[in-house]
Amino acid sequence: MGFTPKKKDSIKETIKNHLLNGNIVRYDGRDETPLEVISRDYINNLSRMHNIGQEFGIVVENISCSHNNLYEVINELEAEYSVRKVSCEYSGCCQYSTYGVYLD
Repeated sequence: MGFTPKKKDSIKETIKNHLLNGNIVRYDGRDETPLEVISRDYINNLSRMHNIGQEFGIVVENISCSHNNLYEVINELEAEYSVRKVSCEYSGCCQYSTYGVYLD
């Protein structure tokens, strides 16, 4: 079986599809941490969540990529949709602060 590298666009499409399907994408300021995708069912709990990797049993998918991919998708979606960014209160500070984004 040969290796097939992922194109940058395929990662961006994965992120975009999760948001368009109603999921929440969580991230923090450290680019080496994965993006966490969680179900829209947790919107009301989002502001009380912790750091990336500390919410057990609710993560639909982890996406390992540069966070610039997420920022590009957000900028693209903001032209057509209302994108909400929520700070997760029980996350750390500065680079460790965690945020969740979803479409209204």
